[in-house]
Amino acid sequence: MRFFYTVLPLVLASMCALMVTCFFGSVYKLTTDAFFPTFLPGDVIWVSKHMVFERGHVIVFEHQGAPLVRRILALPGDRVMRDASGLRVNGRLLHGAGKKLGQLMCYQELAYCVCEKDVRPEPSFRVPSGHFYVAPDLRTASNSFLLPMESALGEAKTVLFSLQIASAWIQEEEKFLRHRFFVPLPSLTCAGG
Repeated sequence: MRFFYTVLPLVLASMCALMVTCFFGSVYKLTTDAFFPTFLPGDVIWVSKHMVFERGHVIVFEHQGAPLVRRILALPGDRVMRDASGLRVNGRLLHGAGKKLGQLMCYQELAYCVCEKDVRPEPSFRVPSGHFYVAPDLRTASNSFLLPMESALGEAKTVLFSLQIASAWIQEEEKFLRHRFFVPLPSLTCAGG
C-alpha cells in the first residue's frame, strides 16, 4: 500500500508534465548572457509551442542539436543591411539614438532594449523564403544570422524565475532574483540605464 501512495503520484506528475510539454510548451534555462538585458543568465523561461512569427518576437530554435534563443529581426523577403548608423530592415532603421553602458552601446528597439559591441557593417541581403534573420539582444559581430523556420521550437513568453549565473555584464550578488518572477515579455526598455 505504501508503494501505491509513493509511486502513483510520481507517475501521474510525470505524465502531466509530459502532456504539458508535448502540447503546450517547454521550460528552458538560459546559461549565457547573449540576451542581456532582456534575459539574464540563469533565467528559466516558459516557451509556448503556439508561435506567432513577427519581428521582435523571441523564438527558441533548434540549432546544432541545442536550443538557441534569438529575436526575429527580419522575415522572409525582408531586405537587411547594417551600416554605420545601425541595423536597417527594408530601409528602416530599427532603433533611435543610443547611450553608452560600459563597453556596450544600448538602443531602444521597438518595445525592447538591445546592446551592441564590436558590430561591423554588413552588405545588404534579402532574407530567403522559409528563413528568419535573428539575433540576441546583446549583439556582437558574429551572433546574427539566418535560421530556417522549421527549426523553431517555440516562442518565449515569460521569465518564470531566475537563478543567477555569473555574467560579465551583471554585478549583482543575489542568487535568487525575486524581481524576476513571472515577468511577461516584452520586459524592459533602455530608459533605466
